[in-house]
Amino acid sequence: MRRIDGLDPAVDLFGPGRHGFQEQVPGVSLATGLTATWFNAVQESIVRTIEAAGLQLSEADMDQFVAALAVLDAAAREAAIFAAAIDATNKAAGARAAAIDAAAQDATNKTNAARIAAVAAAATDATAKANAVIPSGTRMLFQQSVAPVGWTKDVTHNDKALRVVSGAAGSGGAIDFSSAFIAGSVGATTLTVAQIPEHDHGTPVFARDGTSAHIGDGGGSATYPGVRSGSSGGGGSHTHTLNLDIKYVDIIIATKN
Repeated sequence: MRRIDGLDPAVDLFGPGRHGFQEQVPGVSLATGLTATWFNAVQESIVRTIEAAGLQLSEADMDQFVAALAVLDAAAREAAIFAAAIDATNKAAGARAAAIDAAAQDATNKTNAARIAAVAAAATDATAKANAVIPSGTRMLFQQSVAPVGWTKDVTHNDKALRVVSGAAGSGGAIDFSSAFIAGSVGATTLTVAQIPEHDHGTPVFARDGTSAHIGDGGGSATYPGVRSGSSGGGGSHTHTLNLDIKYVDIIIATKN
């Protein structure tokens, strides 16, 4: 509902904007006009409050409104108590659930911690046993790209061949393995006179007496001086096929931690 909205109200009777009713004062003011809207609002506000309390309307009972307020107040108190009890129950249940969850989580954490500790202890024991068999600092060859757990890959040497020695271990050489062992040829080499083995060529001729002889061998009669053997060969070059593209397996050197 709302405050009086008829004509000639008592302006600000109950404070700023809170108008009320006024009596007619002859020659001074008129009585406040009453409207059906306002009276209906007052009536329904009172009646509906009484009905909400479960009371039957009675023209003779002047205390119904007060009784209705008491009933509604008691119901509100009871509802508030019930809501508080439900809230307390829910909070208790939540606290219990939280406590159970916390206990379960704590137990899980402790179990996991125990497992982790057990695994760490086992790993430490395994490492100790491995170190007893293979001392730290030992260097070994592995046919894999990454060093095993507990080892560190040594990248000092790369693209080198292995050599077995009976003395101190070392390294040397200047040509990479992949550069030395490749397929190819040694080609286009022409032999010089100095590279050809020393040799001669005998040329058969006939002596004047018809016997067979060789120049300068003293056989037969006089020969025709100045006879030379014919030359042969074209002075070409030749190649030698070279194939050192051997198969290989890559390995790494790793040092025991």
